[in-house]
Amino acid sequence: MTHNDESYVNPALSGMEAAAFTAAAMLYRVFTGAPPFSNGDISILHQDMRDNNFLPLRFAVPGLEPRLAALIMPPLSGLRPPLSGAFLSGAPLSGLALTSRLETRF
Repeated sequence: MTHNDESYVNPALSGMEAAAFTAAAMLYRVFTGAPPFSNGDISILHQDMRDNNFLPLRFAVPGLEPRLAALIMPPLSGLRPPLSGAFLSGAPLSGLALTSRLETRF
């Protein structure tokens, strides 16, 4: 990681929520090229995490499949991802396709 590792760790979270946050922050970076929280001042970085002060994926990556964004966004806000019902069966993500607009970014 080239950014400060603190960008991927929310000190207000622990256990499964902390792990989900870190995974979501890394996925956010994969799709956007930058971590969701990247202020150089650690106290402001942590305040941004508490306030959910980051650019939502739907704006940072126009054309990203909404179901994929729905898995990444909740953990960045300290919430559990929606891993129940159809999400557990794989149905919502089966056949997941990125739009041609997004595919041209890579």
